[in-house]
Amino acid sequence: MATALLASLVAFAANGVQADEALSDVELPASGYQAGKSYFGANRCIEYIAGDGPLIVVAPHGGHVVPEGIPMRVPRPRGDANSQEYARGLAREFLALTGKHAHVIVNHIPKQYFSGTDDRETASRGYPRLMACWDSFHGYIEAAKAKAIGDWGAGHYLECHTRGGGRKIDVGLGWTGKVLDASLEKGAWYLKSRRNTLRNLVNRPGVDLLEAVRGGTSLGGLLEGHGYTAIPSPKHPSPGEMPYFLSGKNCWKHGFNESRGAIDATHLEVHWSYIKPDVRPEFEKALADSVVTFLETHYGFKLRSRLPQPRDAGSPGDH
Repeated sequence: MATALLASLVAFAANGVQADEALSDVELPASGYQAGKSYFGANRCIEYIAGDGPLIVVAPHGGHVVPEGIPMRVPRPRGDANSQEYARGLAREFLALTGKHAHVIVNHIPKQYFSGTDDRETASRGYPRLMACWDSFHGYIEAAKAKAIGDWGAGHYLECHTRGGGRKIDVGLGWTGKVLDASLEKGAWYLKSRRNTLRNLVNRPGVDLLEAVRGGTSLGGLLEGHGYTAIPSPKHPSPGEMPYFLSGKNCWKHGFNESRGAIDATHLEVHWSYIKPDVRPEFEKALADSVVTFLETHYGFKLRSRLPQPRDAGSPGDH
């Protein structure tokens, strides 16, 4: 079922093909996905807001719908509070800046019942309903990736989380804190030689990797320019002694080995104080502006023009 769902959703996103009857509990409209509209997977636990831009925004935690008859997997308060809210806010502001819809995938089940970042067996715990949710979650991500690659030649997967601890934003790119520390002396070649979730960007001709990772036009640097503490960035090029989250399983899955080389991934851990309801709108605007500038600078996407950007097959991502 899992393999069939992935294949069906990806083919549907790319070609608008009909789904198998076995997948009738997953919403696949006959006319194809409409950008900006919500679609729901099995049991309505997963929501996919279809997009037409190169950005894929994912909120695997922070849901609010408790599944009936399924016990908690961990007895603790709901994790990643407000992560879904700022993910949706990012998408709204991205649309306001570019006229393009980001692809958005949201898990509506709280983290203590179901985690979209675990493997299928661990996440489902043998419950068929949760297996179906996992299939829908990753199926919609694959569909979004296929659409982004088909339209733009490349794309960027951005996973939204919330953190406690130090008041900062971890921009996780797969490099450990120690690797980022060592790269201050060893330079870009050292980063290229180490496992990361930016394989497409790392290998793009002409990209200034150090600038893209921790310069003024890196995602951390741009957020820093808006007044937020971020790692890596010009002021904080490496974590040093500070705790730092390098990446989650989904970023490795969708932005490393299994993305056909055209999808990069970033794992965001945003301090809760930046996304409290009274200040979240300001952060969402800053994040969207930073993401758009990052994508325009390092991928060559022309996003703020709001003009249709047909793919140039000879130059993936060069719009």
